[in-house]
Amino acid sequence: MKLFHYHYWTDSVEETEDFYWKCGFKIVQRFGKNKTYHPPLTWNDFRKEQPIFRVIEVRKGSVNITFGEGKRPIFDHIGFLVNKAEQHSICKRAMKLGWGTEMNERRTFIRAPFGLRFELQCREEVIDDIGAKFAIKGMKIGIKKEDGINQVTSVFNSSLPEIQFVKSDKLELQCVLVNGLHQYYKDPNGVVLLPS
Repeated sequence: MKLFHYHYWTDSVEETEDFYWKCGFKIVQRFGKNKTYHPPLTWNDFRKEQPIFRVIEVRKGSVNITFGEGKRPIFDHIGFLVNKAEQHSICKRAMKLGWGTEMNERRTFIRAPFGLRFELQCREEVIDDIGAKFAIKGMKIGIKKEDGINQVTSVFNSSLPEIQFVKSDKLELQCVLVNGLHQYYKDPNGVVLLPS
């Protein structure tokens, strides 16, 4: 199981893409509401159309970040690369505890009682290099309510030492520790990226 991903909804889509591009991420794909704007297209090619983006995907090493159009920055979920056996076991334990579970061929989501969704992804092609030095090593996630926080260990069959949950006014991704990052950054949605 490998922590590899997070997703945000944002009112600063172009700024968010530009931020990650300047941090060395490649823009992989852009899905508008009605059509795609994948690279090699740039914002200068379609800005006048004022597209509404469902998802923009950026990657570097073994990190995958997605974001889409929203009214304000809203943290949506984090993702783990898992094998089929891990996916099945995690879902089984989550369902036993009454966590919401959405399964399909592309990916699976489980929702903890404290509101955070966890993506379970079995397809390694969603990252550029599984063994890359550039990788997520940890996250600090703010949660509003602590209902079910003690269930995380049993659902994932581990303590998930790379994730620290802290009490907050809202569900938020506060900090991401990234191996291979050389300095402190703060993205347009308030997410702090720190070298690990």
